[in-house]
Amino acid sequence: SIQSALQESGPALAAHGVAFAGGRHQAQRMAVYDLLGRRIEGDETHDVAGSWRRLVDDIDAAAATSVVVSEELLAISRPRQAKALAQSLSAHRVFVVVGVRDLGRSIPSAWQQEIVKGRTYTWDEYVAAIRDPAQGPATAGVAFRLRFDLLRILDAWEHAVPRERI
Repeated sequence: SIQSALQESGPALAAHGVAFAGGRHQAQRMAVYDLLGRRIEGDETHDVAGSWRRLVDDIDAAAATSVVVSEELLAISRPRQAKALAQSLSAHRVFVVVGVRDLGRSIPSAWQQEIVKGRTYTWDEYVAAIRDPAQGPATAGVAFRLRFDLLRILDAWEHAVPRERI
């Protein structure tokens, strides 16, 4: 929702000196896949190689006073990946905004996303894996913890960005 709103509000944001990097969320998603060294499972039509560099070039060329990159996949960044992002944007002041919502909404949403991606975990299996990865599909529990462990996320970004800018 956030990314769609930012993309659709591009002209209005620009009037206030804010640019949505790459102009489209898809450009940001491909760039983050490239930054994290990931490929899109089952989608060989998108070549992500070089996408991060293209997004950085777009940010560097922006006439706006502020540029927004919004991609939830950045939550799984490890400290070295967060550092790589910060170093590639060293000409800019980088701020990290972490959106957090309650687990009562996050768990069903995360399960639905897994199902949309073709996973076949039942609700009970998924919840069991979140409680204890040894009790359910390990990939489900590990993936959830990577994306929703707030302290891990904050720690990864604190290796790259000063605490007062997180």
